Amino acid sequence: MKEAILITGSTSDLGYEYLKKFKDKNIKIIALYYDFEERLDKVVEQNCLDIEKVFYDFSNLDMLESILKKFTEEYFISKILHLAAPRLKQDRFNKLTVSDFKDDFKIQLLPIVEIVK
Repeated sequence: MKEAILITGSTSDLGYEYLKKFKDKNIKIIALYYDFEERLDKVVEQNCLDIEKVFYDFSNLDMLESILKKFTEEYFISKILHLAAPRLKQDRFNKLTVSDFKDDFKIQLLPIVEIVK
């Protein structure tokens, strides 16, 4: 079984830079992304990465289990880097609503709980 790393939020600034570390390494990268797919294409082309791109919206966890099952049957996922986050909304603390925090919680915390299970 080939070793793999799972990266969520792989097109974020952090994810994009982290992917570059795998140049010339024999590891499969499972890259979950929501937008900026062209960034993934660019980093793959420039660094010759073995990458599986998976579009995924972490605001809906319904399909996450089936995606993870598919990859864990095929690969040994030795590392997980969870960078999924909603679009940054800068506002004064007193103007934020409970809903804002629930959205962050739903995208940043709940998926990693499901992934690690």
